[in-house]
This record gives sequence, structure tokens and C-alpha cells, in this order.
Amino acid sequence: MANLILDQAEFDEMYANYTEDIEIVGMLNLYKNGVTLIENEVVEVKVKGTFSAAFELKSLGIKFDDTYHNEDRKLINPQALPFHSLDRVKAFRFRNSGNDFKNTMIKDMSYTKLAIDAGLNLD
Repeated sequence: MANLILDQAEFDEMYANYTEDIEIVGMLNLYKNGVTLIENEVVEVKVKGTFSAAFELKSLGIKFDDTYHNEDRKLINPQALPFHSLDRVKAFRFRNSGNDFKNTMIKDMSYTKLAIDAGLNLD
């Protein structure tokens, strides 16, 4: 569970003008299984996506000022991504799956699996 605290007027401006390069500062609290992982962390927030940014439900990019140390695997558990080192995390996205397949879009995981199966060395 996450709690993202943002100035409402700044958020509304960014959300309405998603095609512009608007990034706002916010405060992030993140919880997992009732345990606080991140408390009052200053983050930068931006609407992300190209085609999907036009949808009503938008993905938000969250970027830390400093790198988040994930050696304990509490934020991201790399069991699903054994080919990556996720000891440090600089950014991640809050993605709303309510838009999936709106215009026969293929989920990101399909592309990731295709790249892995093809042996591509991509991040």
C-alpha cells in the first residue's frame, strides 16, 4: 500500500497537461504487509507513458532523490527477475491496469518475456 502526498493544484495541472514535461515534488510512504518500508521520502512525480498517457487512468513515475537501497529485497523482490540486480532502485511506476487492452494493447510483461526468450540484453 502506498500513500503519495502531493499538492492538489500541482497534481491537477500535471494530470491535465500530461503531454507537457511537468514533474512535481511529493512525499511517499510505502507499506508492505503492515510494515513501513518508506516513510516521508521526498520523490519526484510525473505522468508516464506515451499512448496510454491519454487514457483517463494514467501511470505515475516515481523517482527518488537518492537511490533506494533494496539489498533486503523489501521493496522489489527479484525472484521474478533473476537476470537483474535490483540492489538499488532509482525509480518505479504506479501503473493502473484499468487501461489494459483498451485498444487491444499487449501487456508489458509479454514484451519482457519476448525479449528474454530472444536473448536480448535489454533493461
